[in-house]
Amino acid sequence: MHKLVQDATRYTLSRRDRREDEVHFSKLALRVITDLFLERRRELWGECEKYVVHAQQAGEWAALCEGEIEASGLLSRVSDYMFDRGRWREKEPVDKRAYEFQRKRLGEKHPDTIGSTANLAEIYHQQGRYEEAEKISVEVLALRRDILGEKHPDTIQSMASLARIYHDQGRYEEVEKIFVEVLALRRDVLGEKHPDTIRSMAELAATYHQQGRYEEDEKISVEVLALRRDVLGEKHLDTIQSMGDLAVTYHAQGRYEEDEKIHVEMLALRRDVLGEKHPDTLQAMHGLAVTWNSRQQYPEALDMMQECLQLQYQV
Repeated sequence: MHKLVQDATRYTLSRRDRREDEVHFSKLALRVITDLFLERRRELWGECEKYVVHAQQAGEWAALCEGEIEASGLLSRVSDYMFDRGRWREKEPVDKRAYEFQRKRLGEKHPDTIGSTANLAEIYHQQGRYEEAEKISVEVLALRRDILGEKHPDTIQSMASLARIYHDQGRYEEVEKIFVEVLALRRDVLGEKHPDTIRSMAELAATYHQQGRYEEDEKISVEVLALRRDVLGEKHLDTIQSMGDLAVTYHAQGRYEEDEKIHVEMLALRRDVLGEKHPDTLQAMHGLAVTWNSRQQYPEALDMMQECLQLQYQV
């Protein structure tokens, strides 16, 4: 429905003699858009694009029909949709409204309310608003520890989220302490081969890398790559990313031959899986050019860099 038609309808329904109709149609609109804005599956997001503005508008009507709980569930799906697309500025008001509805109807300590609070922290983190993100994340972690317990997956996720905020602030000693604890908890709760456990290993390795502790980084990165090949397969994006992380570690140690071998393989996989012009493929091309330059293979490095730049201009 065109926005002008929506505005005219809302104006008409807001008259005192039409209040019952306003409640009825706001409830109906909320129910319809909830059915249209589909469940949390990425392959359905293209269909959801048609209704995302309407979903946000239906959230505005929720208070009229006491539909805050239903609206908060809808807004959570809208939030997931915007997360997948990196639309952080649009996501912030959606999460704030969902939080307001949940706090009003469910209370401050309900898991859904805490989840919306955590979403706000993630938005601030992505926007580089680290102090705000940290403050909220500390509160969320304390609430989840109190309500859900130390070993609940949501509590562990909150620990990891706080560590990532510290990482982006360069507070690596605090990051390391948390990630060591997160890894131990995930191994205990989820098992060695769970994707979240493997991710925790990769994040701990990255922390060691930032500290220049390359031997410890390498040991874990080799293990991460082996686990992801086993669990996810050779062509999974996380597996390919692990190859890149290990190549960077070898490069930092001056082990350019090993670095080159992995970069060549990684570039071939990204071209196959993502295509020639994908940003990750271009990043692999650039990385390989840098490696060749370090090995004094200047003609190859120059050709690769020129090809990479031409593709970047096209993109």
